Amino acid sequence: MLHYPVKLTTEGEFILVDFPDFPEAHTFGETREEALRRASDAPLTVIEAYMKDRQRLPQPSRGKPTVTVPPLTVPKIELYKAMQQKRITKAELGRRLGWHIHRLTASSMFATLPAWTDSSRRFRPLIGDWK
Repeated sequence: MLHYPVKLTTEGEFILVDFPDFPEAHTFGETREEALRRASDAPLTVIEAYMKDRQRLPQPSRGKPTVTVPPLTVPKIELYKAMQQKRITKAELGRRLGWHIHRLTASSMFATLPAWTDSSRRFRPLIGDWK
């Protein structure tokens, strides 16, 4: 699991949420609970933008409270990091897997755990260890 810290501040009637690791991500809520619930989705848009722009994804820094990246997003992040580390492009991974590029860029690529389990078996021999 990936847990990213958040910074909560009160502004008027709202609790604002900022992400030290993702300065572009912000959200809010009327209560602390609502703000933290909304915060679980906020970094996903930024993570996808980083991946699209081929930027390095930051490791979660320390801090409390934290939000957890959804479990089915973690394998996509780990694959992205492994590809960056080994300098494998999406086109090259697609060639090695025998997949079309659109399938590798589809946000629903890992929509289900069985799909990820099946795909991960194919990735390991092609790009090596995840870490």
